[in-house]
Amino acid sequence: MNSKYAFYKSIIFWLGLFVIVVTAPLFISGLDHDEASRGFWTEFGSGLGFVALAIMILQFLLTARFRNIKPGFGHDGLLYFHRQAGLIAWLFVIGHFTVLFLADSEFTSYLDPAVNAPRAIALVFVVILLTLLLAASYWRKTFGLNYEWWRLTHGLAALTVVLIGLGHALMVDFYTSGLWKKGMWILFTGVAVALLLHVRIGKPYKISGFPYKVTGVKEETEDVWTLEVEADNHHGMNFEAGQFAWLTLGDTPFKLQQHPFSFSSSAENQLKCQFTIKELGDFTGKISTVETGTEVYLEGPYGTYTLPSDMDAYIIFFAGGIGITPIMSMLRTMNDRNDPREIILFYGNKDEETTAFRSELEAIQKTLNLKIIHVLEEPPEAWEGETGFINEEIMKRHLPEDSDNVIYYVNGPPVMQEAIESTLQEGNVPLWRMNSESFEIV
Repeated sequence: MNSKYAFYKSIIFWLGLFVIVVTAPLFISGLDHDEASRGFWTEFGSGLGFVALAIMILQFLLTARFRNIKPGFGHDGLLYFHRQAGLIAWLFVIGHFTVLFLADSEFTSYLDPAVNAPRAIALVFVVILLTLLLAASYWRKTFGLNYEWWRLTHGLAALTVVLIGLGHALMVDFYTSGLWKKGMWILFTGVAVALLLHVRIGKPYKISGFPYKVTGVKEETEDVWTLEVEADNHHGMNFEAGQFAWLTLGDTPFKLQQHPFSFSSSAENQLKCQFTIKELGDFTGKISTVETGTEVYLEGPYGTYTLPSDMDAYIIFFAGGIGITPIMSMLRTMNDRNDPREIILFYGNKDEETTAFRSELEAIQKTLNLKIIHVLEEPPEAWEGETGFINEEIMKRHLPEDSDNVIYYVNGPPVMQEAIESTLQEGNVPLWRMNSESFEIV
């Protein structure tokens, strides 16, 4: 199938499936319902509540990390959708209360502790908790929240919201009357619980018998380090160049500390792999101190940010800073495979000293059909290359005139990615020809 149609088919399929799943319980709840209508706005407000609850439950599936589920928009795209779906659920919850209160003022009694204190406290609590959950997801770094504890509380808070929402729907008992309807919602919620346990317990247990050992830590630049690990008495991980894995340091995978990192090594060696990591936070700031022999657990591989299968494709890479990591994995893999395809790499950095893999890239350039355009913000005096940031003018000077078979890969800081993607779109490059990846979402 043509990549173009596969791309759009994937988007339509996943969006369609999402809509069907979150609205199905709403329509099912209307089956075998003999109560008289309470008016359009009251029923509409009730419907918003049911859809919001269904979205919250489905959120657990979006983050369940099923490797055989590979949407065409990538894992980071799935996480971005997860975040936006959380916003939609919050809006629906607010809409649920607002519409019902405007439709019939008697519904305000649900928040009156004098009428039913436990119910009123629970409903106010769930709205506050859901708001905090959403705010922490959007502005975790701004608030200075520790990633590990945010990850733990995020899942528990989401589950609390779902359980309170389920209890509210069952106690109102208007559209959930009847044993089979109650059973359906309980089963639906049970799936969310199972998915949370699958990620936090099932997956760590599955990889507990496949440890890795750290075989070296190499300094690439002043604050960029490559962690090399080797499979400890097993066959390693069958990853593709450009993919990533969740990494846990220590003698057990049952830890809060688990972070996603792209492979930077060639996919031709499945027993020994590398992750190139920039010092950006509490966990990454300690990478340089990891000792040889330290036990490591890898969960994966994940991601669709991989090389195209079309051997006639012209490949254009755009990398900024540490965004070179998955691209380096692709270049090393292509080099090991003697890949004949034409490649252009636009590589933006602050200066020469912060340019990771500079000497290796020069060596690879001699064996691959590769052209590298270094773009430096602060070039040395004798610099004859491109300066500033990767922009439209620089791109026009080096991109091929014939772009019919070109596939683009973008990886770097969000501002850089947005600028390059906007430039490509303005140049009428179709979305299905652009691949981007970002872990800023976590």
